[in-house]
Amino acid sequence: MNDDGGGAPTVRALRIGLTGGIASGKSLVANLFVKLGAELVDADQLAREVVAPGEPALSAIRDTFGPQLLTSRGELDRAALQVRRALPRRGGRPRRNR
Repeated sequence: MNDDGGGAPTVRALRIGLTGGIASGKSLVANLFVKLGAELVDADQLAREVVAPGEPALSAIRDTFGPQLLTSRGELDRAALQVRRALPRRGGRPRRNR
């Protein structure tokens, strides 16, 4: 807290970003912060929510790159997307469904 002399103290939020490779302990550390009262914003979870079935982002991916990036259940096929990312680009642009 900070008291600027003008009345009520102000609270300053500390923002911490956790990065690291697979199995590096990000979730463990994040859970420790939550136990201490921190608010957690999980970017991985948010990224999954925006491409869930029925969401506009998933429709845009299907319309742009084709239905082969969806599973039989209508979910984003992350493995197919990863393969597509590895494909060479023509003219510096991502390939689109034609």
